[in-house]
Amino acid sequence: MWTSGDAVQLKRAGLPRGTVRVVAEVTVTERDVAVAEAKRILTALGPTPAPILLHGEEAGTWPVLEYAQRIHLDTRMGFEDTLERPDRLRRATSNEELVRYALSKSVARQPEERSVLRPARLARGGGQQR
Repeated sequence: MWTSGDAVQLKRAGLPRGTVRVVAEVTVTERDVAVAEAKRILTALGPTPAPILLHGEEAGTWPVLEYAQRIHLDTRMGFEDTLERPDRLRRATSNEELVRYALSKSVARQPEERSVLRPARLARGGGQQR
């Protein structure tokens, strides 16, 4: 889902039988607004029996990734989401480079704060079902 309206509709309809993951893709690309939009989507969705994978796009990618880590949600990283490194000094050269940056952000946290971010999930950048 891409919006809080999508989340409301999913909550009303209920998750389809066999759902293994809910993907919440924040399409707001303004760095300072992306996390607020992520919070709106998650609030509208409420608790779910399936894990939520939260990720952002373009300039919103890194703030949303950090937010997902803080609240212990799965996330992903790859060229489908952004071409920029978090320092925005230059473009990344590969998905691997982006994943390494994402993992370094996760590893830098205290163990009790570490997210459920896993290299295998991050490395698959695209093709997620929504």
